[in-house]
Amino acid sequence: MEKCRREGVCNIWLDVRKANLTAQAFYASFGFETVGTRRGFYNDPIDDSLIMCLVLDRYFLLREVNIS
Repeated sequence: MEKCRREGVCNIWLDVRKANLTAQAFYASFGFETVGTRRGFYNDPIDDSLIMCLVLDRYFLLREVNIS
């Protein structure tokens, strides 16, 4: 994530299966937030996707505050 920030990336987006609570918790631990849903996005088995986003500027601001 730090390399992305240095390269000027503002947001990181990902899709995660709605049924995959472990992955959701993992991404949330890095500051990703659920911002939407794609119905029927995955096949075999059919599942919805949760769209998650990490705003890098806010992530690094919070990280710096917690370290200091």
